[in-house]
Amino acid sequence: MVDSLQQPTIGPEGRVVAALGSVLVLTVWSGPDGPMLASGGHDRTVRRWNATTGAPVGGPMTVTRWRGWVTALATWSGPDGPMLASASNDGTVRRWNATTGAPVGDPMTGHTDWVTALVAWSGPDGPMLASASNDGTVRRCRTRPQLPASHGLMP
Repeated sequence: MVDSLQQPTIGPEGRVVAALGSVLVLTVWSGPDGPMLASGGHDRTVRRWNATTGAPVGGPMTVTRWRGWVTALATWSGPDGPMLASASNDGTVRRWNATTGAPVGDPMTGHTDWVTALVAWSGPDGPMLASASNDGTVRRCRTRPQLPASHGLMP
């Protein structure tokens, strides 16, 4: 296992074979230039990649207040294009614009332990997320950024 490379390693046929840091989670979505991949892990960073070429896309997505590892990722299509959610062992769920890498809204709170899984789906009122945690709960949240964080994670 490769653990802290300075640059992604591109193997035969242009495929990414190793990335910065220790990768724990992956997700994929359709971007404007084809399939995109996001990775997250112990370094508290989400990184975006062109899934076809293996080239990094944009800078690392980090939050200075982030206290935990990236433990789950999910993607969905929003009114402003592809969106990404990341979860952490600090109990938060964060939303991002998958194209620009910019954070969207405040972190969503409600879990009292690690968030271990995320899933997104299209509901009758728009995109929704569900998060599972080591605290024994599964919470649903609306993905719309205009809703306050306190409204985000519902039992």
